[in-house]
Amino acid sequence: MSRLCPFCGANARHELCPGCGRNVGLPRLICTSCQKQTPKAEKVCCHCGQSQKSDLRWKLPLIIAMFVAAAILTVLLEVYG
Repeated sequence: MSRLCPFCGANARHELCPGCGRNVGLPRLICTSCQKQTPKAEKVCCHCGQSQKSDLRWKLPLIIAMFVAAAILTVLLEVYG
């Protein structure tokens, strides 16, 4: 079974593309600049060079805030509960 490589457009019969050497089965995301598919693990788009934003950019502060809120609630329940 052959398919087109989403990165370079070459005919990829196996997991590795003969055109660009990338694994065509890896997770991908859509570049916000050029709207083409790029490997999720790469820091820059393989087509236009735009740096990719991390999924953790907004998640990490939220997790920290929730941890602090849980710690404060625990202390308040111990004192007033």
